[in-house]
Amino acid sequence: MIIEENLKTALQNLYGFKNPTIFKEIESGYTAESFVIEDGPFKFFVKKYHSKRLSERLLEIHHVKEYFNNNGVPTIPPLVNTKSTTLSESDGKFFAVFPHVSGKQYYDLPSNKAVASAGENLAKLHRAGTNNLALISHKTFKPWNKEAFLEKATKMLTLARAGATAFDKVAKEMLELKIKLAEGSDITYGDLGLKNDVVLHGDYHTHNLFFDENDNVSYTFDFERTMVGPRTTDVAYGLFMICFDFNTDIGNNVSEIHFDSAHSFIQAYNSNFPIDIQEFLNGLRWFFWSQMVYIEWPFTNHYFENNTRADKLLPKRFNRLKYFAENFDSVLDKCSKF
Repeated sequence: MIIEENLKTALQNLYGFKNPTIFKEIESGYTAESFVIEDGPFKFFVKKYHSKRLSERLLEIHHVKEYFNNNGVPTIPPLVNTKSTTLSESDGKFFAVFPHVSGKQYYDLPSNKAVASAGENLAKLHRAGTNNLALISHKTFKPWNKEAFLEKATKMLTLARAGATAFDKVAKEMLELKIKLAEGSDITYGDLGLKNDVVLHGDYHTHNLFFDENDNVSYTFDFERTMVGPRTTDVAYGLFMICFDFNTDIGNNVSEIHFDSAHSFIQAYNSNFPIDIQEFLNGLRWFFWSQMVYIEWPFTNHYFENNTRADKLLPKRFNRLKYFAENFDSVLDKCSKF
């Protein structure tokens, strides 16, 4: 793959590269373009951000990475360019350059050792992010707005019903179920007593973690959803995304092995940053409803941004929605015994 001339020039002028070439394009990112750049014997990771990203928010994300890296949570902070900033620009888009780091990643259910290390790492991140809310000024966790959701979901459903593709069919069924769930719920954020008192990762799962040869977390990355919020939302998100195999097509095949994994995750977290059982369960309740009744970003990409790269994610997300809609009470009951 040939590197764009403007990006090549920017890398040369801002980072002192000699002859940068693209070694590998990263295909897993859906809202950003990422590459491994080779410059002589050296490799770097370059991330071109979505055009809607504001520079202030991106610099905030970079600062959060640096803060955690300096406080016991290994991250991969971006390099500083010749203008003494970590954020650069080419062709009207912001980008950043990072050291190239590799490690083991899990795309299915991790080993129990990896799960426990992920739980311990998240606890350390939350401890470091407690009472340091000044790190974040551009994004705070916001409660679910039922009325706004129903309005948006109804408009999206109209688009899905008008389509004739396989994506439209799944989107239609999924939105109908989400609307049904939302209309049948009266849960509110205030009822659960959750507080925005910790700096969160925001997207904590094994795709955003590197592990060493002993299955210990070696790096945490992709902080683009970092925000101030209740730690239980991060805990619940990590629990479901890592331990219930959210990264693969679980269908309806959740078994005891998933609950054993969840137990390892929570026990490791709790050993490093104790969490009250009621706070934990309320976090799970809120996560369930906030995740089950929101507009999935593949919908927005497909219908409003003419971007179909994430279309393939929808069927497995629909499987997850159906499973937890039907089994959440039993899941919550088992988690209450952790």
